Amino acid sequence: IFVHYQPIIDAGTGVTVAVEALARWSDPLHGHVPPDVFIPIAEMSGLINAIGRQVLMAACQAMRHTNLDLAINLSPAQFWDGGLLDDVRTALEETGFPPERLELEITESLMLRHPQRAVEVVNSLRALGIRIALDDFGTGIASIGYLQQFQLDRLKIDKTFIAPIEHDAKAREMLVSITGLARACNLEICAEGIETDGQARLARMAGCG
Repeated sequence: IFVHYQPIIDAGTGVTVAVEALARWSDPLHGHVPPDVFIPIAEMSGLINAIGRQVLMAACQAMRHTNLDLAINLSPAQFWDGGLLDDVRTALEETGFPPERLELEITESLMLRHPQRAVEVVNSLRALGIRIALDDFGTGIASIGYLQQFQLDRLKIDKTFIAPIEHDAKAREMLVSITGLARACNLEICAEGIETDGQARLARMAGCG
C-alpha cells in the first residue's frame, strides 16, 4: 500500500493549493489493484483502520514541509472506529503537521446512519483544529438539512456532475444550483474530476473555487 497524491487547484489562480492523499496498491503478482476492489476487502477484513493510519501518517509526514493543504478520505469503518480521534491526534503530534492544513473527507452515508453520533464525531475532530469536507456530494440521499446540522467546511461536488457539463445544459444548471446551495451554507466548494480546460472554465463560471 502506498500513497498517491492528487492535486487540488485554485480555480482563480490555477495554482495547486492542496493535495488529496489516496491509498493505492501495487501487487507483484496482480499488478495495480483498483481501490474499489481492495478497499471493500480491507473494510470486511478489519484492515481498513490500519491502512487509514498508515496513509494519514505517511501523508502528514510527506506534506509537512510544503505549503500545501492535505485532504484525506475517511471510510465509514474508520469514521465509526473509537480510536479515530486518537489516531488523528497522534499523527499530527508525531509529524508536526499543522492541524489547520488537514482536511478529512466524509460521505453522505455517515450522516444517515447515526446523525447525532456523527455530529459528535465531526465536532470532536474539528476541535483538533482540522477541517471536515463532505465528499461525493449528490450521489447519496442525505437531505439539505444535514448541511446545516453538521459543522462542515467544504462541499466536494462529485465528478458525475462535472463530466457532462461541456455538452449538457441541464448539467450546467445543476452545477450552478449546487454551488449556490454550498455558498448559502457558507461552505467552500471543490469540483472533482475536472479533466479539460472547458470543464475547468465552466466550473469556475458556476462558482466553483
